[in-house]
Amino acid sequence: MAIGDVEQSLANLKVERDAILLYDALAEIERDPRRAAAFRHIVGNERRHASIWADKLRAQGAVVPPEAGPRLRVRIIISLARLFGTKAVGDLVQALEGDEEEAYGIQPSPEVESIAADERRHAEIWRELEGASAPDRSVMVDQSMAEISARERWHRSGQTGTLRATIFGVNDGLVSNLALVMGVAGAASGPQFILLAGIAGLLAGAFSMAAGEWISMQSQRELFERQIALERAELAAIPEEEEVELALVYRRKGFGDDEAKADRLLERLLGYRVFADAAGKMNLSVKDIAGGLLLVPQFTLAADTQKGMRASLTPAAPPQEGERLFGHLLAQARRQHAPVESGIFGADMQVTLTNDGPVTFWLES
Repeated sequence: MAIGDVEQSLANLKVERDAILLYDALAEIERDPRRAAAFRHIVGNERRHASIWADKLRAQGAVVPPEAGPRLRVRIIISLARLFGTKAVGDLVQALEGDEEEAYGIQPSPEVESIAADERRHAEIWRELEGASAPDRSVMVDQSMAEISARERWHRSGQTGTLRATIFGVNDGLVSNLALVMGVAGAASGPQFILLAGIAGLLAGAFSMAAGEWISMQSQRELFERQIALERAELAAIPEEEEVELALVYRRKGFGDDEAKADRLLERLLGYRVFADAAGKMNLSVKDIAGGLLLVPQFTLAADTQKGMRASLTPAAPPQEGERLFGHLLAQARRQHAPVESGIFGADMQVTLTNDGPVTFWLES
């Protein structure tokens, strides 16, 4: 069904709002911090899905309805979870996710396919919460890339120039065989006709090579233009999904997930609007004001302070890994901006600064 259909968009919005209420309730009921955090993560995805459908409705000129209570099936699941706990309703919630994935499966579009992928990921989260062992990281990358290729079929259609080579070969083969037939047919006549047929065959072969190359390149260009248009639509509708996809591509090319996160963090550092404009509103970035950037390595910021009276530094990366990543961040920053100053990794530094104003942000990649 077309994504622009108002009735379908309203139905999808209702489904996503019900999911928000469901997972909000599960996160509130759950006492295990790990499970509650997983439910809150899913809520974030569902809110993004709901905003996609709300934006679609506005673009169609339709009125976005106010939020209402969940449908009966969702209310029953929430009631059972309050009585028996979230583990007891796991199968019911997963069945609900499966129904949503199936419903989205018959609505082809970049946005819908991405949402369906999120629903599949939700099922994986439930399996992990139920105690399934975590898969190998490299296998997860390969599986994620395979999943992207499966749902975004345009990624596979032009790989390694297969289409171009096919068109080129067919065109060249047809014209060259025609030239050969002309030459053989000319052999039954006098020498001057044989010579004429040979020259014609030579010219036909040359023109076939040129025409075949032009046609194949034109076909390849049209294919790439279609792929670019599809990716542009995805970036506009689901930027978070595309960011994950790009990170997976980086990992397949040999860049670690941490390098991709460092690059994303630098992008936010340089582009985050925290400085006042002429109207006194925070609307300018450090690039906009040509300001300086000071990068100071501080591994204690990764400390886990949730329990006890002493910080746990287990979440921090090993020193060699941390130094490598900080070096990567610093090098990229100096390529993209100036001036950039830095502290010394692992040194006992005395840092003096003046906080201009009451605003402090913690940027995450």
